[in-house]
Amino acid sequence: MQQIARLPVDTHVHLYPGFSIERCFSSAAHHMAAVTGSRQRGVLCIVENSGLEVFGTLRGAYGDWQVSETLEAVTRKAVHLDGTHLLLVAGRQIVTREGLEVLGIGLRAAPAEGQAAEEVIDAVVAEGALAVLPWGVGKWHGARGACIDRLIEARRGQPGVFLAESGVRPTILPRPARFASAEAQGWRVLAGTDPLPLRRGDIDPGRFGIVLHDVPYTDLSFRGIAERLCGASASPDIYGSLASGPQFLRQQVAMQWRKRWS
Repeated sequence: MQQIARLPVDTHVHLYPGFSIERCFSSAAHHMAAVTGSRQRGVLCIVENSGLEVFGTLRGAYGDWQVSETLEAVTRKAVHLDGTHLLLVAGRQIVTREGLEVLGIGLRAAPAEGQAAEEVIDAVVAEGALAVLPWGVGKWHGARGACIDRLIEARRGQPGVFLAESGVRPTILPRPARFASAEAQGWRVLAGTDPLPLRRGDIDPGRFGIVLHDVPYTDLSFRGIAERLCGASASPDIYGSLASGPQFLRQQVAMQWRKRWS
């Protein structure tokens, strides 16, 4: 059976208003080529904030890319003229009552925001999607950090529930200790870029993520990838690099400016 030796998967992609879809796909293919050795195949998990519905509109031509439906309602395929294939997976980002973010990968319709994190996770998993708790700037401290700790203890080893590293985290900060603690309790840690809604943020998709090895072409679907991740005994390999210190500071200043003046 023919296999994909190294399949890069960016588990946290945003397509914000103003982003160029063509640039997102081309940048992802470029970044992922460093993992595969050539422009071959990759996966982008597109998690959308409340009020956004970009995934459902993805069809037709975007420059040299052609997007079409697949047999799965939660995936699309984007094919470049040079033969590069990207699998696009639908997802939602849900803000919980505690102020945490939960990603529902493989989810088209999101549960209501403002529910307890436990309820959101249950709702995501019940739909056959993956529930992911990503690291966020200032979101894993204090009361929210205590909530993460409770979830790690309560959900240890549960298939379909993950923590995630974020490409926004700067290299100057050490890897959160919670990752190692959770992994020791059976959790798996994923990774994704988490592009910010800033100028040239559309060149980030595909820059940071996980690598799946020896994936049969028949498993290149959301269901196949989800089953592989749920059955993994350890966190998958991570590719790409975190944000540099200066890059992180510039982004945070820009985000604060955007929040204040937008």
